[in-house]
Formats: sequence, structure tokens, C-alpha cells
Amino acid sequence: MLKYLCLLVGSFDVISKTLKRAPNWVIHLNLEWLYRAIKEPKRFLKYFKLIKFIFLVLINKERRTTVNG
Repeated sequence: MLKYLCLLVGSFDVISKTLKRAPNWVIHLNLEWLYRAIKEPKRFLKYFKLIKFIFLVLINKERRTTVNG
């Protein structure tokens, strides 16, 4: 899921021309998300924290459903 989120946000940056696209060899290896993570570690960590938060919310929801259900 994180991979797709990074790709989506990276696409907006490329379309708006605020960020250059990854080299072709990186794109062909399907590692453009990793290239972005290396080039912009703060942004990557921000998305990682968001995914972690969503995951914890879903786990907590599942636990409440299992206990009550």
C-alpha cells in the first residue's frame, strides 16, 4: 500500500514539474518509489507514519469487532 501511495504522490510532483522523474533503469526495475524515498527521506518518513497510523486504527477496529462480535 505504501508503494502505491508514494507512486501517486510522486506522480503529482512529476506532473506539476516540481520533481524530476527517476532514471529509466530505476523505472524499469519498478523501484521509482524507492528512488523517491532516497531522494526525499523526510517525505517518505511522513508517509510511513501515516500508513502506520492507519494500520493501527484498522487493527484497533478489528480488535473491538472481535471482542464485541
